Amino acid sequence: MPLGPRLLSTATWRVLTQEQLVAEQRAVFIIVTQLGAQGPDILIDYEIPANASSGTLRVKDQDGKLVFETKDSYRSSSGSRFTYARLYGGIACRDDTEMAFRYNFYALDRESGRCARPTFPDSSSPLEW
Repeated sequence: MPLGPRLLSTATWRVLTQEQLVAEQRAVFIIVTQLGAQGPDILIDYEIPANASSGTLRVKDQDGKLVFETKDSYRSSSGSRFTYARLYGGIACRDDTEMAFRYNFYALDRESGRCARPTFPDSSSPLEW
């Protein structure tokens, strides 16, 4: 299935490397952790830390249209904190970035885009996030 050209022509997708994601301090994103195939279908393992979900998405061609089905789906706030700590731990926070707002959401200072501390926590502990 020629999936690549179909996704590249979608105006709402923006593909970033991990380095670009961290440099822009993005908080709302999908990490593709693994790609595979099962027969003609494509399987995509993913993480979405902004809503604490992860799982496997099945993409198939059905009568010339792409059909997306959730094969497995999990929710874990500790997994979300772990992903953010792995990406941003120890990095200097910049005001008015998605991550500054996200960290403030965890720190219960929801209205502010100002950094709650100079750097993001290294730990995924709920006491820090």
